[in-house]
Parts: sequence; C-alpha cells; structure tokens
Amino acid sequence: MTPSASPEAAPVAELLDQVRTRTKLRHESIRTETQCVQWIRRCTQFHGKRPTRDRGAREAGVSASMQNRELSALLFLYRETLQFQLSLDKP
Repeated sequence: MTPSASPEAAPVAELLDQVRTRTKLRHESIRTETQCVQWIRRCTQFHGKRPTRDRGAREAGVSASMQNRELSALLFLYRETLQFQLSLDKP
C-alpha cells in the first residue's frame, strides 16, 4: 500500500472495477464508462465525509445538469452494478 492510499480506498477501487466490468458487459462506449466512473469517484470523495441527509445541492452550488449526471451515474451503480432496486417515488 502506498503512503497516500487509505484502507477505505480499496473498497472504492473494487467498486469502480465492478462498474467498469458492467459497462463493458452492456457494450457501453469507453467514454460512457470513463464518465460514469469519474462521477461515482467524485461523489464518493465529496460525500464520503458527510451523512446523506446533510448533503444539499444548494449549499454546494451544483447546477441541475451536474445533479442529473451524478444521479445517472449513481443509478447505474446501484441498479446495474450492485443489483439494488431503487424507487425514486417522491414521498
């Protein structure tokens, strides 16, 4: 393990490898794979320090298009890679 690597980085790296594998199995373009992995990496790095309920787009100044790209990457992660069923119904 390199000095800059943390023990928490290993599970994220394994998860990103799984995302890459799933995108290849779905015959997605290399660009789609790269972007999906980058959005998931950014999300885990940014949000890894705070609970989900404390995250807000307004406080971070995130545009609607960026929120949509992040949502698409996370939906792929949960639905395709982790095989986790999500419901996006509003309460």
